[in-house]
Amino acid sequence: MALAPRRTRRLQARAGLGTLAPMLFRLLALGALGLLLACGDDDGAPMDQGSGMPEAGMDAAAPDDAGAEPDSGEDMDAGVEEDAGPEEDAGPVPRVIIGLGLTEFEFAEDGARAELVDGPQGGFHVDYGFRFENLDPEGLRVVFRGFDADSDEEITESVDRTLTARRVQDRGDHLIRLGDRLVFLTRCFPNLIGRRLRAEVVVAEAGGGATVTDSLVVEVVDEMPTDPMSGECPGE
Repeated sequence: MALAPRRTRRLQARAGLGTLAPMLFRLLALGALGLLLACGDDDGAPMDQGSGMPEAGMDAAAPDDAGAEPDSGEDMDAGVEEDAGPEEDAGPVPRVIIGLGLTEFEFAEDGARAELVDGPQGGFHVDYGFRFENLDPEGLRVVFRGFDADSDEEITESVDRTLTARRVQDRGDHLIRLGDRLVFLTRCFPNLIGRRLRAEVVVAEAGGGATVTDSLVVEVVDEMPTDPMSGECPGE
């Protein structure tokens, strides 16, 4: 017996659904698996098995300023001494200056010409003066000596005296002493002309106060002619 057309179509539709059911199940299963894989790693990039490091191409938690110099805020002043500020004023500086002159102090520099003086007792000498700055004249000890500037041989009588305020001239901001001289040990006049004489002075305040020094090299000359026969040159 032949089936009616409507029933035939229903049977065909059921047969088609039976064929599609397995395919739909596979699609749903694959979809659910994809969702599980997508949600399985909540921390970002998948890890490379065995190395424990992110896959290539991902930021491996390196600092944004890789290669840049570290912040040296704390180390900037390392090893740098702190500014100690300006030095304290030590006050006036004591000083002695050797000069020339018999009646007035004359400043002189190394190489100056100094007149050889024929002394009343038959010897020869050079007249000097001193300028004292910020020194107490009371009990001031002055040691004065003369040397050959080329050989360092001592060629004059040494002077060692102690001063008082009465033996210096007060010029307000300094003191002057005149009339000191270096007397040559030899009286042989020719041996003195042209000689380079180095005068050295050491000045010390009483009671362990300041000690200062100075030196001056002069060329001995005879610009105010002295009688060459006034000197003694034994053996010459």
